[in-house]
Amino acid sequence: MPLKKNGASLKRTLRKALVFSAAMLALAGSSGALNAFDPYYCPDLYRAGASEQTDCPDPCPKPYCPPASCLGCPSQYELFADFLYWQINADGLEFARMHGISSGPSEPAICGGIFSPKCKPGAGFRVGLVIDLDCSEWDVFAQYTRLTQKFSSTFTDDFTPIIPIPPNGNDNGNNDVVLSLYPLIYNQGIGGNQQLTSAKGAWDSCINVLDFGMGRAIAVSPCFDFRPHFGLKASWQQLKYHVRYDTLIVVDEEEIVPIAADIRNKTDFSGIGLRGGFDASWNFTPCVSLVGAFALSALWSDIDTHRQDSFDIDEQGTVQNVDLRLNKCALIPVMEILLGFRYDTMWCDTDIFAFVGWENQVWWDMNRFIFIENNDTGNNYHFGPAGNISYQGLTVRGGFGF
Repeated sequence: MPLKKNGASLKRTLRKALVFSAAMLALAGSSGALNAFDPYYCPDLYRAGASEQTDCPDPCPKPYCPPASCLGCPSQYELFADFLYWQINADGLEFARMHGISSGPSEPAICGGIFSPKCKPGAGFRVGLVIDLDCSEWDVFAQYTRLTQKFSSTFTDDFTPIIPIPPNGNDNGNNDVVLSLYPLIYNQGIGGNQQLTSAKGAWDSCINVLDFGMGRAIAVSPCFDFRPHFGLKASWQQLKYHVRYDTLIVVDEEEIVPIAADIRNKTDFSGIGLRGGFDASWNFTPCVSLVGAFALSALWSDIDTHRQDSFDIDEQGTVQNVDLRLNKCALIPVMEILLGFRYDTMWCDTDIFAFVGWENQVWWDMNRFIFIENNDTGNNYHFGPAGNISYQGLTVRGGFGF
């Protein structure tokens, strides 16, 4: 019975969504028809019988709310540049822990912690161009974004044991946490619950994104613009994650040998796919507007992942014991959200504008490093995805239209 009720409720919700969508499409269509000759820009000339927007004088006030405006006639070309101060957060980068687990059916003595690289914001940039096609408010646009990031965390403690993450394939009976992440290879002096003197995780990435397509501005009211757009998104990226463990092995009473394990992961990513969304702008003063944007993409991608593990043993040199590569195709969804304030003014018949806002992006299932669980044979491999990569931070834009 509950299933039947839930199903009926779902049907009603779908019907309401369809009716709402049809109403919005009808509204968009009627708005487009009303804007075939857009009286939005030159209301006085329109009342006087002007037949083309080219009859618009220079300058021609755009009737925002209130009627006075900082803008003249709409620009045919718009150039802009963004300063990005974004933070990158990648899932699945935990590499060590302290305390928090008991050796039997009892409470742990101390609350523990699990460590991953601390996220730090970094600088990037974006440049773009919008060209008005002078045809029912259609435009074409293109923008290029570049962001590079490096951040790391190192944990050392002479008195508190640092445990690598995992173990999870072989926990030596200690009921350890099950986390499919970077193991230490057995039979080399580091493995199981071997205590470390230090552990470090370091992230390094370089991201390039190109968006291009078409959009159409719809004047929903004198002070509110709605602009749906569609096009393509292309991206090429390189993601690196390096984990290093250091410890000391007691050979006998007189000899202590330092040993280190390095785990290097690298992903080369390239993809292209459809992108669509909308922009919205509400002018609540003559010169200042609240601007929002939303976009979704689906990138058909080529993902090349490479993992190399090596041991550096004192007096024995470096031994590389893992060298694996995986190449596969995947569909990567991307979501983008932007919200902020824009200021416009005129100078020598040129529209000068500035924007300050906050932007979020989520790239689903982008973390596809090769994982190896601890076990006695070293053959327990896992291939992503192991989480998302997200970006958020400040976006500051400056530009001009002419």
